[in-house]
Amino acid sequence: MFHLDNNSGVSAMPPVGTVQSSAPRWFTEGGGGTPASYPGAAWYNIIQAELLNFLSAYGIAPDKAQFNQLQLAIEEAISQKATAASPLLAAIAALVTSANKMPYFTGKDKVAMTDLTAFARTLLSRDDAAGVLSDLQLGEAAKRDVGTGANQIPDMNSFAFLASGSGYTYLPNGLILQWGIITTSANEVTVTLPIIYPNAILNVFAVSAHTPGNATTSVAAFGTYITSGVRGSFTARSSISTIGGRFLAIGY
Repeated sequence: MFHLDNNSGVSAMPPVGTVQSSAPRWFTEGGGGTPASYPGAAWYNIIQAELLNFLSAYGIAPDKAQFNQLQLAIEEAISQKATAASPLLAAIAALVTSANKMPYFTGKDKVAMTDLTAFARTLLSRDDAAGVLSDLQLGEAAKRDVGTGANQIPDMNSFAFLASGSGYTYLPNGLILQWGIITTSANEVTVTLPIIYPNAILNVFAVSAHTPGNATTSVAAFGTYITSGVRGSFTARSSISTIGGRFLAIGY
């Protein structure tokens, strides 16, 4: 860009005069009794001064044969001002770069350099997941979804349990193990399970309770019975009415 340079101009910028309107006014071609707008020398001088000062601020001398100087000044302004206004950009600009290095963040607006290893370069060069999995030497397990279906890997939610004297545990294949105490009784006793099986009880195993030091006559035999369609309890009987027992139930 360039300034006015023909003989119609003067060597010093004339005073711009007083403000005639504090609100913006816009150009019109006139018509209907309204005269056409005329900017006047003061307006052109203001625009020219703004542009020349902008170029000067970034060390650019006006050149009549160069038509991208305003662009160059804007780019230089962004380069200088944006970095200065951003601590993060300033930190990045201060990095000393070299081959086989890469930046990383060490904190807010803090950056440092670290080695870009051959292994890291290999990973970055891959264009698909298969190549990355091969580089990491990951087997088929890395490709599995989490769940309890076919070809899935269960997580700990699939092993929910209640750790108690009467408790239960879930297995990923759908089986549920339950355990608890059978109270003493001279008759058959109905034992209520900690939880109701969603589908069915498969089997119940019962053993005698025992107090260390007592004779073998204090050990009872137990029988259990599962009523068809009942999923939350079973029937048990002890061979000795004064001896209780413990059970393990399997169902799903």
